[in-house]
Amino acid sequence: MIRVAIIDDHAIVRMGLKYAIGRDGELDFVGELANGDGAIDFVREVKPDVLLLDVYMPGSNGVTVLGELMHEFPDLKVLMLTTSSSFLDVYHSLKKGARGYLMKDRDSDDLYNAIKIVAKGDKYIPQSVKELLAMKTGSVGTLTRRELDVLEMMAHGSDNESIAYELDMTMSGVKQHIRHIFAKLEVTDRISAVLKAVDLGIVSK
Repeated sequence: MIRVAIIDDHAIVRMGLKYAIGRDGELDFVGELANGDGAIDFVREVKPDVLLLDVYMPGSNGVTVLGELMHEFPDLKVLMLTTSSSFLDVYHSLKKGARGYLMKDRDSDDLYNAIKIVAKGDKYIPQSVKELLAMKTGSVGTLTRRELDVLEMMAHGSDNESIAYELDMTMSGVKQHIRHIFAKLEVTDRISAVLKAVDLGIVSK
């Protein structure tokens, strides 16, 4: 049996998921939590094989909670379950260690399939999410994850020294990534790079 737990702030969503999970003979519902507060203690107590985690919740959002959980439980298998199709939510979820990303409008068969794939240690990224990632990264010349990290810090006003420190890079490495970013975005300065990235939705404002 695959032990499944849920962290989601909507009671009706938790109720529906609990019912759906109970209908599959390979899944065992082991617990629910209404928000990210106490997530570490919750996971330590119920010991899920797969945790379903909402992205948007009051207080700490799901992506922040995900980072905290993965730091404490690096082998935890987390499936983000959300209404958000934001590139940044997908990118940061996968970057922080989520094993899958499932939209809440999918049917129960998709839910079962996603849980079972993630439980095996594989990743579940549906075609719509793959297309979103391809569209965004393709539109900016396939920026690498590290280039996206550098670009995100640039968007928040970080200078090269701060970027090097936060991302554990050399100054020459930072400068090289910035040159690649400029080339892929077809710009010649930091301001233009950030403005274009914001317009494309690949960094937050």
